Amino acid sequence: MKKILQGIIIFLMVLVVGFFGLKDTMIKRALEKELTNSLGTPVRIYGVDYSVFKELLELKGIGIESRENEAYDVVRIGNITTKFDYKEFLNKKLRADKIDIKDIAFNVKTDRKNTKTSAVQEENSVKTNTEKLSQDEIKAFAGILLNNYELFVKSVQNNPERYERARAIFLAATTPVIDKYVDYKIGSTAEEYISEIVKEYEAVSRNIQMGMKEAAQMEWSIEIGEVNISTNLFGKEFKGTISGFSTDKLKIEKAVAFDLNSLSGGETGKISGAVNLYKMEGGITTVINNADITQVKEVADYAKGMAFLNQKIVLNGDLIKITGDVEVKNIVLNKESIAKKFFDDKDAVEKITGNVSDRIGDMEISYKYNPERKTLSVNSNIAEEIGIYMGADVSQLKKLERELKDKYGDDIKKGKEEIKSKLEGFLKSFK
Repeated sequence: MKKILQGIIIFLMVLVVGFFGLKDTMIKRALEKELTNSLGTPVRIYGVDYSVFKELLELKGIGIESRENEAYDVVRIGNITTKFDYKEFLNKKLRADKIDIKDIAFNVKTDRKNTKTSAVQEENSVKTNTEKLSQDEIKAFAGILLNNYELFVKSVQNNPERYERARAIFLAATTPVIDKYVDYKIGSTAEEYISEIVKEYEAVSRNIQMGMKEAAQMEWSIEIGEVNISTNLFGKEFKGTISGFSTDKLKIEKAVAFDLNSLSGGETGKISGAVNLYKMEGGITTVINNADITQVKEVADYAKGMAFLNQKIVLNGDLIKITGDVEVKNIVLNKESIAKKFFDDKDAVEKITGNVSDRIGDMEISYKYNPERKTLSVNSNIAEEIGIYMGADVSQLKKLERELKDKYGDDIKKGKEEIKSKLEGFLKSFK
Protein backbone atom coordinates (compact mmCIF):
# COMPACT_ATOMS: atom_id res chain seq x y z
CA MET A 1 0.00 0.00 0.00
CA LYS A 2 2.86 2.34 0.88
CA LYS A 3 4.46 1.73 -2.48
CA ILE A 4 1.18 2.45 -4.25
CA LEU A 5 0.81 5.78 -2.39
CA GLN A 6 4.40 6.67 -3.23
CA GLY A 7 3.70 5.84 -6.88
CA ILE A 8 0.58 8.04 -6.93
CA ILE A 9 2.47 10.93 -5.31
CA ILE A 10 5.30 10.63 -7.82
CA PHE A 11 2.77 10.50 -10.69
CA LEU A 12 0.99 13.63 -9.43
CA MET A 13 4.34 15.41 -9.01
CA VAL A 14 5.24 14.54 -12.59
CA LEU A 15 1.88 15.93 -13.76
CA VAL A 16 2.40 19.17 -11.79
CA VAL A 17 5.98 19.60 -12.99
CA GLY A 18 4.85 18.77 -16.52
CA PHE A 19 2.05 21.32 -16.35
CA PHE A 20 4.26 24.11 -15.04
CA GLY A 21 6.99 23.15 -17.48
CA LEU A 22 4.66 23.09 -20.51
CA LYS A 23 2.30 25.92 -19.56
CA ASP A 24 4.48 28.54 -21.22
CA THR A 25 4.61 26.54 -24.46
CA MET A 26 0.85 25.95 -24.33
CA ILE A 27 0.14 29.65 -23.76
CA LYS A 28 2.59 30.63 -26.50
CA ARG A 29 0.92 28.35 -29.04
CA ALA A 30 -2.59 29.39 -28.02
CA LEU A 31 -1.77 33.10 -28.17
CA GLU A 32 0.00 32.78 -31.51
CA LYS A 33 -2.94 30.87 -32.96
CA GLU A 34 -5.67 33.22 -31.74
CA LEU A 35 -3.74 36.44 -32.48
CA THR A 36 -2.95 35.12 -35.96
CA ASN A 37 -6.63 34.33 -36.52
CA SER A 38 -7.76 37.71 -35.14
CA LEU A 39 -5.24 39.81 -37.10
CA GLY A 40 -5.37 37.72 -40.27
CA THR A 41 -1.56 37.47 -40.51
CA PRO A 42 1.05 35.30 -38.77
CA VAL A 43 1.98 36.42 -35.26
CA ARG A 44 5.17 35.02 -33.74
CA ILE A 45 5.91 35.07 -30.02
CA TYR A 46 9.56 34.31 -29.28
CA GLY A 47 9.29 33.61 -25.57
CA VAL A 48 6.65 33.30 -22.81
CA ASP A 49 6.85 33.38 -19.03
CA TYR A 50 3.56 33.03 -17.13
CA SER A 51 3.18 33.12 -13.36
CA VAL A 52 0.01 31.17 -12.52
CA PHE A 53 -0.35 32.51 -9.01
CA LYS A 54 0.33 36.15 -9.87
CA GLU A 55 -1.50 35.89 -13.22
CA LEU A 56 1.46 37.79 -14.66
CA LEU A 57 2.33 37.17 -18.32
CA GLU A 58 5.58 38.20 -20.02
CA LEU A 59 5.98 37.92 -23.78
CA LYS A 60 9.62 38.13 -24.80
CA GLY A 61 9.46 39.40 -28.35
CA ILE A 62 6.49 39.58 -30.72
CA GLY A 63 6.56 39.89 -34.50
CA ILE A 64 3.44 40.62 -36.58
CA GLU A 65 4.12 39.63 -40.17
CA SER A 66 3.25 41.98 -43.01
CA ARG A 67 0.33 40.81 -45.12
CA GLU A 68 2.03 42.04 -48.29
CA ASN A 69 5.64 41.01 -47.74
CA GLU A 70 6.41 38.16 -45.37
CA ALA A 71 10.07 39.20 -45.26
CA TYR A 72 8.96 42.04 -42.96
CA ASP A 73 7.36 42.28 -39.54
CA VAL A 74 4.95 45.18 -39.82
CA VAL A 75 5.24 45.56 -36.02
CA ARG A 76 8.03 44.23 -33.78
CA ILE A 77 7.78 44.48 -29.99
CA GLY A 78 10.72 43.69 -27.72
CA ASN A 79 8.90 42.85 -24.49
CA ILE A 80 5.34 42.89 -23.12
CA THR A 81 4.37 42.37 -19.48
CA THR A 82 0.75 42.29 -18.33
CA LYS A 83 -1.78 40.84 -15.95
CA PHE A 84 -3.42 37.96 -17.81
CA ASP A 85 -6.80 36.49 -16.87
CA TYR A 86 -6.90 32.98 -18.37
CA LYS A 87 -10.66 32.74 -17.61
CA GLU A 88 -11.31 35.55 -20.10
CA PHE A 89 -9.09 33.71 -22.59
CA LEU A 90 -11.33 30.65 -22.32
CA ASN A 91 -14.31 32.90 -23.12
CA LYS A 92 -12.72 33.93 -26.45
CA LYS A 93 -11.59 37.28 -25.12
CA LEU A 94 -7.96 38.32 -24.85
CA ARG A 95 -8.08 40.94 -22.11
CA ALA A 96 -5.25 42.90 -20.53
CA ASP A 97 -6.13 45.85 -18.29
CA LYS A 98 -2.63 47.23 -18.01
CA ILE A 99 0.38 46.54 -20.22
CA ASP A 100 4.05 47.47 -20.07
CA ILE A 101 5.80 47.54 -23.45
CA LYS A 102 9.50 47.95 -24.14
CA ASP A 103 10.89 48.69 -27.59
CA ILE A 104 8.54 48.87 -30.53
CA ALA A 105 9.51 49.20 -34.20
CA PHE A 106 7.65 49.21 -37.51
CA ASN A 107 8.30 47.55 -40.87
CA VAL A 108 11.30 45.55 -39.64
CA LYS A 109 13.28 43.43 -42.13
CA THR A 110 13.64 39.78 -41.10
CA ASP A 111 15.63 36.85 -42.48
CA ARG A 112 12.47 35.35 -43.97
CA LYS A 113 12.03 35.26 -47.74
CA ASN A 114 9.03 36.82 -49.40
CA THR A 115 6.90 34.52 -51.58
CA LYS A 116 3.91 36.84 -51.91
CA THR A 117 3.09 39.00 -54.89
CA SER A 118 1.79 42.30 -53.58
CA ALA A 119 -0.84 44.21 -55.47
CA VAL A 120 0.76 47.37 -54.11
CA GLN A 121 3.77 48.56 -56.06
CA GLU A 122 6.51 49.92 -53.82
CA GLU A 123 8.26 52.93 -55.25
CA ASN A 124 10.05 55.98 -53.95
CA SER A 125 7.88 58.58 -55.66
CA VAL A 126 8.52 61.54 -53.35
CA LYS A 127 9.75 64.47 -55.45
CA THR A 128 11.33 67.60 -54.02
CA ASN A 129 11.44 71.17 -55.27
CA THR A 130 15.26 71.05 -55.21
CA GLU A 131 17.55 70.13 -58.07
CA LYS A 132 19.26 66.75 -58.24
CA LEU A 133 23.03 66.51 -58.74
CA SER A 134 24.95 63.57 -60.15
CA GLN A 135 28.20 62.36 -58.60
CA ASP A 136 30.05 63.84 -61.59
CA GLU A 137 28.44 67.22 -60.96
CA ILE A 138 29.36 67.07 -57.27
CA LYS A 139 32.97 66.29 -58.17
CA ALA A 140 32.93 69.15 -60.66
CA PHE A 141 31.67 71.53 -57.96
CA ALA A 142 34.43 70.41 -55.62
CA GLY A 143 36.95 71.08 -58.41
CA ILE A 144 35.52 74.56 -58.97
CA LEU A 145 35.76 75.40 -55.26
CA LEU A 146 39.37 74.24 -55.06
CA ASN A 147 40.38 75.96 -58.28
CA ASN A 148 38.73 79.26 -57.28
CA TYR A 149 40.43 79.14 -53.89
CA GLU A 150 43.87 78.46 -55.39
CA LEU A 151 43.43 81.45 -57.76
CA PHE A 152 42.35 83.63 -54.82
CA VAL A 153 45.38 82.70 -52.70
CA LYS A 154 47.77 83.19 -55.60
CA SER A 155 46.29 86.61 -56.39
CA VAL A 156 46.61 87.79 -52.77
CA GLN A 157 50.16 86.49 -52.41
CA ASN A 158 51.32 88.42 -55.47
CA ASN A 159 49.52 91.63 -54.49
CA PRO A 160 48.23 91.85 -50.86
CA GLU A 161 46.66 95.25 -51.56
CA ARG A 162 44.18 93.58 -53.88
CA TYR A 163 42.82 91.36 -51.09
CA GLU A 164 39.32 92.87 -50.95
CA ARG A 165 38.81 92.81 -54.72
CA ALA A 166 40.24 89.27 -55.02
CA ARG A 167 37.98 88.14 -52.19
CA ALA A 168 34.93 89.72 -53.84
CA ILE A 169 35.68 87.99 -57.13
CA PHE A 170 36.20 84.67 -55.33
CA LEU A 171 32.87 85.00 -53.52
CA ALA A 172 31.06 86.01 -56.70
CA ALA A 173 32.34 82.92 -58.47
CA THR A 174 31.99 80.53 -55.52
CA THR A 175 28.77 81.48 -53.70
CA PRO A 176 26.43 80.20 -56.45
CA VAL A 177 28.27 76.85 -56.41
CA ILE A 178 27.93 76.53 -52.63
CA ASP A 179 24.30 77.60 -52.86
CA LYS A 180 23.52 74.92 -55.42
CA TYR A 181 25.32 72.19 -53.46
CA VAL A 182 23.63 73.13 -50.17
CA ASP A 183 20.26 73.19 -51.92
CA TYR A 184 20.88 69.70 -53.31
CA LYS A 185 22.14 68.30 -50.00
CA ILE A 186 19.20 69.58 -47.96
CA GLY A 187 16.70 68.41 -50.58
CA SER A 188 18.17 64.90 -50.87
CA THR A 189 18.38 64.50 -47.06
CA ALA A 190 14.78 65.68 -46.59
CA GLU A 191 13.61 63.42 -49.43
CA GLU A 192 15.26 60.38 -47.85
CA TYR A 193 13.79 61.21 -44.43
CA ILE A 194 10.23 61.78 -45.72
CA SER A 195 10.37 58.78 -48.07
CA GLU A 196 11.20 56.49 -45.15
CA ILE A 197 8.29 57.86 -43.09
CA VAL A 198 5.87 57.50 -46.02
CA LYS A 199 7.09 53.97 -46.82
CA GLU A 200 6.72 52.78 -43.23
CA TYR A 201 3.34 54.44 -42.80
CA GLU A 202 1.89 52.99 -46.00
CA ALA A 203 2.97 49.47 -45.01
CA VAL A 204 1.71 49.78 -41.43
CA SER A 205 -1.52 51.56 -42.43
CA ARG A 206 -2.60 48.93 -44.93
CA ASN A 207 -1.87 46.10 -42.51
CA ILE A 208 -3.61 47.74 -39.55
CA GLN A 209 -6.73 48.69 -41.50
CA MET A 210 -7.13 45.20 -42.95
CA GLY A 211 -6.41 43.60 -39.58
CA MET A 212 -8.84 45.77 -37.66
CA LYS A 213 -11.66 45.21 -40.17
CA GLU A 214 -11.18 41.44 -40.01
CA ALA A 215 -10.82 41.47 -36.22
CA ALA A 216 -14.18 43.26 -35.93
CA GLN A 217 -15.82 40.26 -37.61
CA MET A 218 -14.18 37.59 -35.43
CA GLU A 219 -15.68 35.74 -32.50
CA TRP A 220 -12.60 36.65 -30.53
CA SER A 221 -12.04 40.16 -29.27
CA ILE A 222 -8.96 41.89 -27.90
CA GLU A 223 -9.41 44.28 -24.98
CA ILE A 224 -6.37 46.36 -24.03
CA GLY A 225 -6.29 48.78 -21.10
CA GLU A 226 -3.75 51.57 -20.60
CA VAL A 227 -0.33 50.80 -22.03
CA ASN A 228 2.93 52.00 -20.50
CA ILE A 229 5.57 52.16 -23.22
CA SER A 230 9.33 52.65 -23.33
CA THR A 231 10.99 52.70 -26.74
CA ASN A 232 13.74 54.29 -28.82
CA LEU A 233 12.67 57.01 -31.28
CA PHE A 234 14.87 59.61 -33.01
CA GLY A 235 17.81 57.97 -31.23
CA LYS A 236 16.30 58.79 -27.83
CA GLU A 237 14.52 56.82 -25.12
CA PHE A 238 10.86 57.86 -24.97
CA LYS A 239 8.50 56.83 -22.18
CA GLY A 240 4.79 57.42 -21.83
CA THR A 241 1.29 56.01 -22.08
CA ILE A 242 -1.13 54.85 -24.75
CA SER A 243 -4.86 54.76 -24.02
CA GLY A 244 -6.73 51.47 -24.23
CA PHE A 245 -8.30 50.08 -27.38
CA SER A 246 -10.52 47.20 -28.40
CA THR A 247 -11.46 45.13 -31.44
CA ASP A 248 -15.03 44.91 -30.18
CA LYS A 249 -17.45 46.19 -32.84
CA LEU A 250 -18.90 48.81 -30.50
CA LYS A 251 -15.51 50.19 -29.43
CA ILE A 252 -13.24 49.64 -32.41
CA GLU A 253 -13.53 53.19 -33.81
CA LYS A 254 -12.50 54.89 -30.57
CA ALA A 255 -9.35 56.95 -31.12
CA VAL A 256 -6.20 55.77 -29.35
CA ALA A 257 -4.45 58.66 -27.59
CA PHE A 258 -0.76 58.65 -26.73
CA ASP A 259 1.73 60.88 -24.94
CA LEU A 260 5.45 60.01 -24.91
CA ASN A 261 8.24 62.09 -23.41
CA SER A 262 12.02 62.07 -23.46
CA LEU A 263 14.46 63.80 -21.11
CA SER A 264 18.21 63.52 -21.55
CA GLY A 265 20.36 66.23 -20.01
CA GLY A 266 19.05 69.54 -21.35
CA GLU A 267 17.31 67.88 -24.30
CA THR A 268 13.57 67.31 -24.19
CA GLY A 269 11.21 65.53 -26.56
CA LYS A 270 7.47 64.98 -26.79
CA ILE A 271 5.39 62.85 -29.17
CA SER A 272 1.64 63.10 -28.75
CA GLY A 273 -1.60 62.68 -30.64
CA ALA A 274 -4.60 60.44 -31.24
CA VAL A 275 -5.34 57.94 -34.03
CA ASN A 276 -8.44 56.00 -35.03
CA LEU A 277 -6.80 52.66 -35.90
CA TYR A 278 -9.89 51.34 -37.68
CA LYS A 279 -9.86 54.20 -40.21
CA MET A 280 -6.22 55.31 -39.70
CA GLU A 281 -7.28 58.91 -39.12
CA GLY A 282 -5.74 61.34 -36.67
CA GLY A 283 -2.66 63.39 -35.96
CA ILE A 284 0.82 63.09 -34.44
CA THR A 285 2.89 66.00 -33.15
CA THR A 286 6.61 65.72 -32.44
CA VAL A 287 8.57 68.41 -30.60
CA ILE A 288 12.27 68.05 -29.78
CA ASN A 289 14.25 70.84 -28.10
CA ASN A 290 17.96 71.32 -27.48
CA ALA A 291 19.16 68.31 -29.48
CA ASP A 292 22.95 68.23 -29.80
CA ILE A 293 23.74 68.28 -33.55
CA THR A 294 27.08 66.51 -32.97
CA GLN A 295 25.03 63.33 -32.52
CA VAL A 296 24.70 63.36 -36.33
CA LYS A 297 27.97 61.84 -37.52
CA GLU A 298 27.96 63.78 -40.80
CA VAL A 299 27.91 67.04 -38.81
CA ALA A 300 30.01 66.21 -35.74
CA ASP A 301 33.41 67.01 -37.32
CA TYR A 302 32.32 70.38 -38.70
CA ALA A 303 30.06 72.17 -36.23
CA LYS A 304 28.46 72.27 -32.82
CA GLY A 305 25.00 73.60 -32.02
CA MET A 306 21.51 72.87 -30.73
CA ALA A 307 18.61 71.75 -32.92
CA PHE A 308 14.87 72.29 -32.41
CA LEU A 309 12.27 70.21 -34.29
CA ASN A 310 8.54 70.84 -34.58
CA GLN A 311 6.77 68.31 -36.82
CA LYS A 312 3.10 67.57 -37.46
CA ILE A 313 1.68 64.52 -39.20
CA VAL A 314 -1.94 64.24 -40.32
CA LEU A 315 -3.24 60.74 -41.16
CA ASN A 316 -6.16 60.19 -43.50
CA GLY A 317 -6.50 56.54 -44.45
CA ASP A 318 -3.71 55.69 -46.88
CA LEU A 319 -2.53 59.32 -47.07
CA ILE A 320 -0.04 60.99 -44.73
CA LYS A 321 0.61 64.73 -44.70
CA ILE A 322 3.83 65.96 -43.08
CA THR A 323 4.96 69.47 -42.19
CA GLY A 324 7.92 70.46 -40.09
CA ASP A 325 10.42 73.12 -39.08
CA VAL A 326 13.99 72.61 -37.91
CA GLU A 327 16.01 75.39 -36.30
CA VAL A 328 19.70 75.11 -35.47
CA LYS A 329 20.99 77.70 -33.00
CA ASN A 330 24.22 78.66 -31.26
CA ILE A 331 26.28 77.22 -34.11
CA VAL A 332 30.04 77.05 -33.61
CA LEU A 333 32.05 76.01 -36.66
CA ASN A 334 35.17 73.86 -36.70
CA LYS A 335 36.80 76.07 -39.30
CA GLU A 336 39.89 73.92 -39.72
CA SER A 337 37.91 70.76 -40.46
CA ILE A 338 35.65 72.58 -42.93
CA ALA A 339 38.61 74.22 -44.66
CA LYS A 340 40.49 70.93 -44.90
CA LYS A 341 37.46 69.11 -46.27
CA PHE A 342 36.49 71.60 -49.02
CA PHE A 343 39.71 73.51 -49.76
CA ASP A 344 42.46 71.12 -48.65
CA ASP A 345 43.92 73.93 -46.50
CA LYS A 346 43.12 74.14 -42.79
CA ASP A 347 43.49 77.95 -42.84
CA ALA A 348 41.26 78.51 -45.90
CA VAL A 349 38.21 79.80 -44.00
CA GLU A 350 40.35 82.33 -42.13
CA LYS A 351 41.91 83.52 -45.37
CA ILE A 352 38.55 83.88 -47.12
CA THR A 353 36.53 85.51 -44.35
CA GLY A 354 39.29 87.57 -42.78
CA ASN A 355 37.33 86.91 -39.59
CA VAL A 356 38.50 84.94 -36.57
CA SER A 357 34.92 84.31 -35.43
CA ASP A 358 33.82 80.69 -35.44
CA ARG A 359 30.12 81.51 -35.02
CA ILE A 360 27.58 81.59 -37.82
CA GLY A 361 23.95 82.76 -37.85
CA ASP A 362 21.03 80.53 -36.85
CA MET A 363 19.81 78.24 -39.61
CA GLU A 364 16.29 77.15 -40.47
CA ILE A 365 14.77 74.42 -42.63
CA SER A 366 11.06 73.98 -43.32
CA TYR A 367 9.47 71.09 -45.20
CA LYS A 368 5.99 70.17 -46.36
CA TYR A 369 4.90 66.87 -47.93
CA ASN A 370 1.75 66.84 -50.08
CA PRO A 371 0.44 63.23 -50.30
CA GLU A 372 -1.94 63.88 -53.18
CA ARG A 373 0.82 65.19 -55.43
CA LYS A 374 3.58 63.20 -53.71
CA THR A 375 5.68 66.35 -53.64
CA LEU A 376 8.03 67.65 -50.95
CA SER A 377 8.66 71.38 -50.66
CA VAL A 378 11.87 72.29 -48.80
CA ASN A 379 13.03 75.81 -47.93
CA SER A 380 16.14 76.88 -46.02
CA ASN A 381 18.28 79.90 -45.19
CA ILE A 382 21.47 77.84 -44.85
CA ALA A 383 23.08 78.94 -48.13
CA GLU A 384 22.25 82.56 -47.27
CA GLU A 385 23.84 82.29 -43.81
CA ILE A 386 26.97 80.73 -45.32
CA GLY A 387 27.14 83.58 -47.82
CA ILE A 388 26.84 86.16 -45.03
CA TYR A 389 29.51 84.40 -42.99
CA MET A 390 31.90 84.36 -45.94
CA GLY A 391 31.37 88.07 -46.48
CA ALA A 392 28.91 88.24 -49.38
CA ASP A 393 26.45 91.12 -49.62
CA VAL A 394 23.14 89.26 -49.75
CA SER A 395 20.84 92.30 -49.63
CA GLN A 396 20.17 91.98 -53.36
CA LEU A 397 19.51 88.26 -53.01
CA LYS A 398 16.97 88.85 -50.23
CA LYS A 399 15.18 91.41 -52.36
CA LEU A 400 15.08 88.93 -55.25
CA GLU A 401 13.70 86.16 -53.01
CA ARG A 402 10.91 88.42 -51.73
CA GLU A 403 9.94 89.40 -55.29
CA LEU A 404 9.84 85.75 -56.39
CA LYS A 405 7.83 84.63 -53.37
CA ASP A 406 5.25 87.37 -53.96
CA LYS A 407 4.99 86.32 -57.60
CA TYR A 408 5.21 82.53 -57.37
CA GLY A 409 4.46 81.64 -53.73
CA ASP A 410 6.22 78.45 -52.62
CA ASP A 411 6.55 77.12 -56.16
CA ILE A 412 10.04 78.54 -56.75
CA LYS A 413 10.68 76.24 -59.72
CA LYS A 414 8.45 78.43 -61.91
CA GLY A 415 10.84 81.29 -61.37
CA LYS A 416 14.01 79.35 -62.03
CA GLU A 417 14.87 81.05 -65.29
CA GLU A 418 14.15 84.44 -63.74
CA ILE A 419 16.45 83.62 -60.84
CA LYS A 420 19.20 82.68 -63.26
CA SER A 421 19.01 85.95 -65.20
CA LYS A 422 18.70 88.17 -62.12
CA LEU A 423 21.52 86.30 -60.35
CA GLU A 424 23.99 87.82 -62.78
CA GLY A 425 23.00 91.26 -61.54
CA PHE A 426 23.29 90.08 -57.95
CA LEU A 427 26.84 88.84 -58.48
CA LYS A 428 27.91 92.28 -59.75
CA SER A 429 27.45 93.59 -56.23
CA PHE A 430 30.64 91.77 -55.25
CA LYS A 431 32.82 93.74 -57.70
